[in-house]
Amino acid sequence: MKSAREYASDRGWRVRGEFVDLGAHALLDYNRPAWGRLLLAVRTSEALDVRLLCLVPSEQRLATLPGVRRALARELVIAGARLVSQEDEERT
Repeated sequence: MKSAREYASDRGWRVRGEFVDLGAHALLDYNRPAWGRLLLAVRTSEALDVRLLCLVPSEQRLATLPGVRRALARELVIAGARLVSQEDEERT
């Protein structure tokens, strides 16, 4: 989490919350309580003038299966945010 906070700070992004699934929930592709809280926070955000991002170290940390990763990223976009991978951003 420290590297993500530093990454966001270096880009001038304000961190509004941290949503981390721990233990067995972190190993699942579905039934992730923190992911659900993230989606709820995005859906209920009243900050219409702010771009909402979900920052992850790498997309593989989001889910192990590519199809599930795409589904979760799509779910995030529908809720009103965009997935940003530190790994992908650093390559560009």
